[in-house]
Amino acid sequence: MLRRRAEAGEGAIKAVVWLGLLAAVAVFCVKYVPVKLATTEFYDFMNEQSKFAQHASPDQLKRTILDKAVQLRLPIEKEQCRVEKPGDRIVMQCEYDIEVDFILVKHVYHFAPIVDQPIFIF
Repeated sequence: MLRRRAEAGEGAIKAVVWLGLLAAVAVFCVKYVPVKLATTEFYDFMNEQSKFAQHASPDQLKRTILDKAVQLRLPIEKEQCRVEKPGDRIVMQCEYDIEVDFILVKHVYHFAPIVDQPIFIF
């Protein structure tokens, strides 16, 4: 069986391209997924805190939220977080940026989770 010269090495080139693509996806997952998990856990924590906010002051809630941010290693400063209790509602907002360093590119992701819930008084 004769092999054409143009087809020689074609499989090796495809393998290198697919390995490069697989490596890029792996780097993306290793760098981005932990950030996304931490920010999602932080938002869930804010949401959970809002459900039991009837007896806590806004300053106590803010301290609790900032402690959780430190625990999750999120770069949130005190000035970036806002907790208010206007009437029978609770409003929490934290606005922050996380820089993710991929091998060739740095990308800044902006997060601004907002929780606006009614306060249930039992």
